Amino acid sequence: MLPVVLLLLAASALANPFGRVNQVSYDDVGSNSVIEGILDSVDGGDLTFNILTFEAIIKDLVSLPDPRSQALGFGQAIALVGSLATGIPGDACAAAQFIDNYVNGVRDGQSVFNFVNSLASQIDLVAQISSDSNALRFATGPRGNCNGGGRNYQFEAAWDLIFDSATPSQFNYINEQYCTAKRLKSSVNVNSNNAAAVITAVSLPVVNNILLNSLNEITAFAGAVGQGNARAAAGAAKQALLRAASSY
Repeated sequence: MLPVVLLLLAASALANPFGRVNQVSYDDVGSNSVIEGILDSVDGGDLTFNILTFEAIIKDLVSLPDPRSQALGFGQAIALVGSLATGIPGDACAAAQFIDNYVNGVRDGQSVFNFVNSLASQIDLVAQISSDSNALRFATGPRGNCNGGGRNYQFEAAWDLIFDSATPSQFNYINEQYCTAKRLKSSVNVNSNNAAAVITAVSLPVVNNILLNSLNEITAFAGAVGQGNARAAAGAAKQALLRAASSY
């Protein structure tokens, strides 16, 4: 990914801070135009350079030909935009608790299901702002009860597991994501901290498997977001995610 790409992406966000609606077909699961439906839902004027960088890497990941990479990219996009959707940031307790559980070997169905349920809630947030960019302007994001608001978790150990599960074609992109997520985690900005946690959690192998098993519905949701009418597709995507998670 060349620096000029990031500069152009940043310039685009500044030129059009309210996002845009794309009329696209979602027949091509790996199409950048489909993932842009989700990424463009959030107010571009609020995005930091590191978040814009991560968005660019997500687009690269979704462009890979294998479904596992596409599922990972779509899941990351939903988690990222969902964490940025509300005018008043929430926290990342759900993601942080899941990360620590997973790293510590607590990988039972309830722990996985709880996090995937929080990811399903983020689908609702993305659907709301895709139809009305001001819908959640005064809303507060989800909040839990954890130390540091979800900023304290086993980041390095989690990314070791993510690297271990990466395919050769993914590896360079995953490495770029790790570096960017690390900068987001160390930021003083709450949105950046939350983004780092949810991105890390959604990238863990078990969640990638669940996303892969729900890829058709998630792709349909992404296409519907681009068309500005995602409510029905959001319901189907949530059901598919929770159904896949219930098997763990």
